[in-house]
Amino acid sequence: MGYQMNPIDKEPDGALLIRFLYRNRKVYLLVLILSILGGIGISMLIKPKYYANAILFPVQNNSIESVVDNPVFGYDVEADRMLQVLYSEEVFDSCAVKFGLYSLLKVDSESAEGRDELKEKFYRQVSFTRSQYVSIVIAATTPDPQLSADMVNYIITLSDGIRNRIYKKNLYIVYQSLEKEYNERRNHLDLMTDSVTALRGATSIEVLTMMNNQVVLKNNNSSTAKEQTTLERILNNYLFEQSRINDLYERYIKAKTQYERPITQVFVLQYAKPSYQKRSPDYFANVLISVLCSLLFLTGFILLRDKIKSIKLSD
Repeated sequence: MGYQMNPIDKEPDGALLIRFLYRNRKVYLLVLILSILGGIGISMLIKPKYYANAILFPVQNNSIESVVDNPVFGYDVEADRMLQVLYSEEVFDSCAVKFGLYSLLKVDSESAEGRDELKEKFYRQVSFTRSQYVSIVIAATTPDPQLSADMVNYIITLSDGIRNRIYKKNLYIVYQSLEKEYNERRNHLDLMTDSVTALRGATSIEVLTMMNNQVVLKNNNSSTAKEQTTLERILNNYLFEQSRINDLYERYIKAKTQYERPITQVFVLQYAKPSYQKRSPDYFANVLISVLCSLLFLTGFILLRDKIKSIKLSD
């Protein structure tokens, strides 16, 4: 709504506005010039920052064979898991040490609030975002273009290492457990073989050959019925244990193979590269904000001043 000097004035609002601006043209011109200079001056005092980003797709499965057979780009669950890894304390702590962030961001590492203050500043400069294409965008904005790119690429490598360690840690537990169980059952099977050896007086190799070929162990000239029953029981137990050990051995070898071979890595669509185009400060935006704020403040001040004058005159 236009400014009206007098309620009974029949002039259009546009004419009143033009008259108001013309009457205060010198003040507006002066404030306009000062606000432009102020916006430029403030922009020059702001330390420039440079932006770098990378785009990656999490893998659907940690198995290399699965990824080769079905190389899916973008998967909701894995994208969310990847974000959890990126926002982990390990990523933050490793970046703080690697790039000397306490010194770079001027944070006192000895103070009780130092870590929280550094974390707040870190996440103002580094961001992790899931895009609409289920990719992960890692971005950094720092005073050095090379630092921005290096930090983003380091986080990619670091996150892959964290995934690898977590996955291998679980595999190692399974692998060691199966190895222990396999050795225990293998020793138990050897004891069964030794028992037959003691009863039959044959060598271990001969006894194993008979057991593996499922030969009934009996010798009518020397074996008693009790001895024959014991041998048959040991043979049955041996065959049962042997089948369990074979199954256990397959699981053990599979876990060992998975543990020893490398896991899949994230699909990196774009690594970060240094960009020497300043992300901030934005001179135009700063000048525009400075001009608008100054003009609004000046207009309010003049209207208030005129209102006070009119009240005094009416009194």
